[in-house]
Amino acid sequence: PFAVRVQRALRSGGLAVVAAPLARTSPEVARAITDFETADVDAVVTLHLAYSPSLEAAGELARTALPVVMLDTTPDRDFGRDVDPARLLQNHGIHGVQDLASVLRRRNKPYRVVAGHLDDGTLIPRVIEVVRAARAARCLSSTKALRVGGVFPGMGDFAVSDAVLEQKLGIRAVTIPPSALSPAVEAVTDD
Repeated sequence: PFAVRVQRALRSGGLAVVAAPLARTSPEVARAITDFETADVDAVVTLHLAYSPSLEAAGELARTALPVVMLDTTPDRDFGRDVDPARLLQNHGIHGVQDLASVLRRRNKPYRVVAGHLDDGTLIPRVIEVVRAARAARCLSSTKALRVGGVFPGMGDFAVSDAVLEQKLGIRAVTIPPSALSPAVEAVTDD
C-alpha cells in the first residue's frame, strides 16, 4: 500500500510513472531495469520498502545508463519511545538506502538521494525536480545544434570547443555559413 501511495503522489506531481513489481533479488532487479530501459524512462526511482542487501540491486543499477534517484522515505513519520516496535519492521527499508548508496559510490555510479516524509509537502516536488533534471540532461545529450556563422575571433566569454560540447554534454554542433540559409529563407511563402 505504501508503494501505491508513493506512485500516486509522483503521478499527482506530473510524472508518468512506470512501476515495476517489487524487486528484492538480483534477477528481479535485472528484469525491472530491462523493463525501464525498454520503456525508455528518464530515471529509476528506488523506494526501499524493506531492508534488502545492496548487492541484490547494485550491479544492475550501476550497469544501466539510467540515472538513479533513491527516495528515502518511510510510512511512519516519527519513531519516539511510544512507537510499537513492530512498526520498525514496516519502516526498515531506509537502512538499505545507505548500504546501496555506499556500494554505488564505490562502483562510480552517480545517484541522488531525496529524503523526507511523504506527507512533507516538499518531498515529492524535490523528487520531481531531480527526475526532470535527469530528463533535461538526457535531452541535452542528444542535441544537435546548428551554428550559423563561425565563432567570434578573440571572444572567449561563451567560447566552448565543439569537442568539449560533444564530450561533456553530448551536443553535436554543426556550423554553416549565413549564405547557406538564403535558399531556405527565400523558399518561405506567405502561406
